[in-house]
Amino acid sequence: MESEGDYLAIKAMAAAGYDPAGLSSYLERVQPAPGKSQVMSALRPRDQRLKAIRTEIRNLPAGDYRANYEFDRVKAEVKRLC
Repeated sequence: MESEGDYLAIKAMAAAGYDPAGLSSYLERVQPAPGKSQVMSALRPRDQRLKAIRTEIRNLPAGDYRANYEFDRVKAEVKRLC
């Protein structure tokens, strides 16, 4: 189910005009790296998951993904508050 969720997320992001590579960047930050405790994890190992995601992204038609300036504004505001 996780693989299908990743696949659908990539398709949805691209269809909405967002760069689907953001999904792999996000997972690199939040999913534990290999060797860290993954006891009883329902997730595939991060390296396998990232490889599958990047393969799916390469299979997408070339896209012109727009910058999301609202997201950048919110990130800057959060950083300012922290």
